[in-house]
Amino acid sequence: MNTEHLDFNHSRYFNFHDQRTDITGFMRIGMKPNRGQKSLFFFLMIGQEVVGIKSDSPMDNDAFQCLGMEFLPLGDEHWQIRYQGPLYDRQGQPRNVDMDIRWRPMHPEFDYRRCAGEAEAEISASVASEHYEQFGSLKGTLDIDGNLIDINGMGERDRSIGVRDWGSPKNWLWINAQFSETEAFNLTQLVMEAGKVDCGFLHYGEISRPLRSIRSEVVQNGERNPTSFRLHLEDQDGWLYEVEGEVRKRAEMPFEGADGSKAVIVETLAEYRWAGRRGYGIAEFMYHL
Repeated sequence: MNTEHLDFNHSRYFNFHDQRTDITGFMRIGMKPNRGQKSLFFFLMIGQEVVGIKSDSPMDNDAFQCLGMEFLPLGDEHWQIRYQGPLYDRQGQPRNVDMDIRWRPMHPEFDYRRCAGEAEAEISASVASEHYEQFGSLKGTLDIDGNLIDINGMGERDRSIGVRDWGSPKNWLWINAQFSETEAFNLTQLVMEAGKVDCGFLHYGEISRPLRSIRSEVVQNGERNPTSFRLHLEDQDGWLYEVEGEVRKRAEMPFEGADGSKAVIVETLAEYRWAGRRGYGIAEFMYHL
């Protein structure tokens, strides 16, 4: 791992969806110490309304807070997630937000290196050479402009270490879904100039099964507007799985690569169908401009 690279990164990310309130959230604190930079994005999709913030701040010694967001480790992979500050709607109008939720893991953290060999690790080296995933539950409170809401949902935790150049992938698909406290899946399909990398797992029967291959078919309605997708998955034991997803709501985030190239990440909430099960989770699509 090249820790001296200008874009060496260490980031933590959480998402959640609460079916009762139809509130979806996703948030990330990233650090690029060699650029002297920290960054935050935090978005809420409240029904079809989207409010959020995406901003940078100078690097400091606190790896767990940025611009009003705190990821506080509680031990045994439990976390407290707190935010106080504004989130902005599409017209730039602020909403005052105070969030305090607890994260509880539902399975051991999964290391993507269980899927990727040396060749795949080399291909993905400019995106994040170490990548860890975990699904879990979140409970707490969310206050929006004085309206207090109880949150009780499921979601995903992501931890990445390594070079992160947002402009280097040709595209990527990152998907996670939770069906119950014992059934979930996560996958990444990363396309680089040097080739394609498939990573991820399906968790059921108390086992996280690494994926061997991923084939995806995405239906779009216009530019950068995915509406549905079908996934054909094979695990390392040769078992095959079919998953269908329908996009329910979306948010967009612009990013810039080290070479000045522009990209947009479309973060969506999707409803999933898998062998008679129904679940929800984030489906993330990257597009170059």
